[in-house]
Formats: sequence, structure tokens, C-alpha cells
Amino acid sequence: MKRAVIAMLVLGSIGTAWAHPGHATGSFVDGLLHPFSGIDHLLATLAVGFVCGRQRIAGAVALAAGLLAGAALALGGVALAAELLALLSVAALIVACAAAGRLGVPVLLAAAVVLSVPHGYLHALESGGAAWIVGLALGTSMLYAVGVSAARVIASRARAAAPR
Repeated sequence: MKRAVIAMLVLGSIGTAWAHPGHATGSFVDGLLHPFSGIDHLLATLAVGFVCGRQRIAGAVALAAGLLAGAALALGGVALAAELLALLSVAALIVACAAAGRLGVPVLLAAAVVLSVPHGYLHALESGGAAWIVGLALGTSMLYAVGVSAARVIASRARAAAPR
């Protein structure tokens, strides 16, 4: 049930992916705060934290690595159909969340890296600087930690409420 709810929330955020501010300043602080300014970042990052919760640090590193790799591609002048890939990555995230129990954590972590590359690419083109991108990666890692914490609290409460 929780996977279906996550999938519906992420799916509902597709139309808002480019509809929030905070891209063009180049400031580290604006990059850090950016993931908290749009429902697309909030839902996608919390969802990854929720399903990869057992791998606390690895998931944050995976997301940040994908964002930074995408940014490096953009800043290096590599041509990429990033808008299409970003849209497809949201759909793939929905599938990954729904199938999280069957995929296993290593596959989910690899998916987090691959799926965040086009987002890092697009943000690098819009952001105006490396400091903003580093802030984005750190802010995304912070949101991931919130998703991990939420998953742990829910799991703990579910165990406590389960009949013995």
C-alpha cells in the first residue's frame, strides 16, 4: 500500500517539475534550499529515502553522485536529451518504488544514480554555477535523510502495532 501511495504522489508531481523558482542565482544557499522549493524534488527524494532506507549513507551518496555527474556532463558541453530523460526518470522512479521489495537495495541505489543524472544536467544548465549545484546535492541528501527517517519511524510503529 505504501508503495502505491508513493507512486501516486510522484506521478502527481510530474507536471510541476519545472514549475518552481530558485535556479538562476548561482548561490550555494539557493542551491541548498532549492530541493525544498518544489513538490517534484520533495516527493522524488523522499520516495528514494523511503525505499532505500536501510542504506542510509549509500542512498544519499547515490543521489548526489547522479546529480553531480549530470551537472558535469552539462558543464562539459555534452549534448543530452535531458528533458525527455528527466520525464522518463520520474516514470522509472514510480516503477522502482512500486517494485522496491523485489528489486533489492543495490538495484535501487544504481537506479537512484542513473535517474538523477538528467536532473543534475538540467539544473546545471539553469543554475549559473558550481556552488549552486553543490548546494543542490547537499540539500537533496538532506531530504533523502528525512525520507529514511520517516521510513524507520513508520516501520517501528508498524512493528509495535503488529499482533504478537
